Amino acid sequence: MGKKFIYLIVNILLIVGSVGSVSAISCEQSSVQSAIYSAKDGDTINVDAGTCTWSSTLNINSKTIILKGAGSGTGGTRINYGGSDHSLISIDPGSKTGRMEITGFHFSGGDSNYWSGMHIQFSGSKGWRNLRIHNNRFSDSINNCIRGYSDVEGIIDNNIFEGDMHCIQLDGAGQPDWQGSIDYGGPGFFFIEDNTFNMNDGYGATGYFAVDIMNGGNVVFRHNVLHNSFFENHDKCRTGLPSSRAIEIYDNTFTKDSNGWKAIDLSCGEGVIYNNTISNDWSIAIGAYDSREGTCNLPANEILGALIPVYTWNNFQGGSSADAIECTSSTSSCVEMTFAEGHKKPGYTPYTYPHPLRDEGVPPIIECSDGVDNDGDGQIDSDDGGCDNPDDTDETNCGDGICEGGETCQCADCVSDKDHDNYDSIACGGDDCDDTDENINPGAIEICDDGVDNDCVNGVDCSDISCLAMTTCQTSINCGAACSGCSSNTLATSCSISANCDGTNIVEDITLSSTQINTGESLTVTIEYGCWPGSDNLALWYYNGNSWNLKQVWPDLDNVGGCDQNNDGGDGSVEYTFTPDSVEGVHYIRAIEASDGDASTSSCPDLNWGDFDDFGFVVMTGSVCSTADTERNGNVDFNELITFVNEWKAGGHSMPELLIAIGEWKDGC
Repeated sequence: MGKKFIYLIVNILLIVGSVGSVSAISCEQSSVQSAIYSAKDGDTINVDAGTCTWSSTLNINSKTIILKGAGSGTGGTRINYGGSDHSLISIDPGSKTGRMEITGFHFSGGDSNYWSGMHIQFSGSKGWRNLRIHNNRFSDSINNCIRGYSDVEGIIDNNIFEGDMHCIQLDGAGQPDWQGSIDYGGPGFFFIEDNTFNMNDGYGATGYFAVDIMNGGNVVFRHNVLHNSFFENHDKCRTGLPSSRAIEIYDNTFTKDSNGWKAIDLSCGEGVIYNNTISNDWSIAIGAYDSREGTCNLPANEILGALIPVYTWNNFQGGSSADAIECTSSTSSCVEMTFAEGHKKPGYTPYTYPHPLRDEGVPPIIECSDGVDNDGDGQIDSDDGGCDNPDDTDETNCGDGICEGGETCQCADCVSDKDHDNYDSIACGGDDCDDTDENINPGAIEICDDGVDNDCVNGVDCSDISCLAMTTCQTSINCGAACSGCSSNTLATSCSISANCDGTNIVEDITLSSTQINTGESLTVTIEYGCWPGSDNLALWYYNGNSWNLKQVWPDLDNVGGCDQNNDGGDGSVEYTFTPDSVEGVHYIRAIEASDGDASTSSCPDLNWGDFDDFGFVVMTGSVCSTADTERNGNVDFNELITFVNEWKAGGHSMPELLIAIGEWKDGC
């Protein structure tokens, strides 16, 4: 057999893996393009790890496939931009509406050509809802990074955009987009969710746009983190095209290194804007630009808020309400625009989150001969036409790789990333502890009360060190039966954090200098108190994770005069500074005031009359800032900030705590 023929056979075996799965020989453009030519609708094109430069466009035309790299991080698939005047990937399935995905790549570089020098360009039939671009990294595209048509109604999620570039530009269908009403909270939008836009502080006061919309279209922008980046819908004066028809912008965070202009910039259409957090680095939280300024002759129905008002509610900047929309036009007062500031849109409910298309990223596992309908389609074993699914891992039942009906099965020992979250399963030598759930992996945030090890490290819920500062993990302390009662005449408590069960408010407030400190650091406790005629004693007790210890006693508090019990800020206050024991975990402060008996005799006495309150804090090893410093290294980096923002969205932190975390990330601890 000739060498050329052997070489041809080897190449064919490398390109074609099995039915439903096609592997490229390498990450070179020509190799990936050949694999795409060999694929059929529904196939997955696997591109191996490596770094390659593409000097021409990779075309995906007239078919719908999944193009999957080896990951967007170190050791994954990196595609550098070469040449000029071309996009790296062009998607046009024509009239086909099957599932299309681009995932697992790091795209870098680009060209200044406004129309074609981007990483990904896509189009498709109106209403095509099966396009998903996810879990990629996009760097320094120079101009736009992704450009496409918003009437496709797909989703861009869980990507990282970074460096110097504008990010996502979406074009609508023009005037037809203004025909009819909008189903707010429905699926008929293009969704952009859970992305990180970590841009350099460039492009003047405006910064780089995360999203720009023009020529119509409906877009939902939610659960994204933006740094040095803003949201806008363009105006007709600058482009000659109208702007977006409808927008939903919610649960996003906007920050900037230097003073910026507008975090959200509007010019046309209608929509809802709510639950966004904007740092004080932006001069204007939400701005409106009159797109008729100049000689644009914008149709009346395209004026911002012309069809329905723009509703804004529950937006915050620097801890204060930011629902007001500020007119930023130089020659217009925006008087014809209609806003409903501080008002929720009547009857509005947001669309399902996460987007349902994200749940379909895990193909069903189909076993060959176990007598079970694994994928629930009514077909069992060889009767199931999907028996050759590339995710079939039942090596025992597959035996020699042939099912009873003759279909070829891929009987691998493991599937490295079955849930497509870019983390390999533990079975395959990775660190993903649940490869059936894309929300569980080492990059996830530990949810402290769901009974699941979300981040695959440090244990479940409160056993995870990142949860110690959470209120749900500051549990009760067993300090004896004497504390089990609760009446008006006894020291009343359930022995838990923030107990106050007496109705008299003698111990009115406890304030700590920090709720999370490093071992070896000092803690200052301030106690505000009322008083009662007689010999009131105030004692400060400290629980170090193992036992209670008396730290300080202040006698005869009634001598301050003007005694009352009105919880009005206290008749007096005392302060005590000490260094907690070096035991990592949750510690407690307890302040006891007693008029009949000695508050210093026990941390939990059965007194005839008295009052106490508790306050918990966390001691951790390493130099720390606030709770956001999960690595305990004295620095809040960008990834920690993103984690903290997501925890705040889930209700784990207050608005002041979020603002502190943003300040520590920006200015240091």
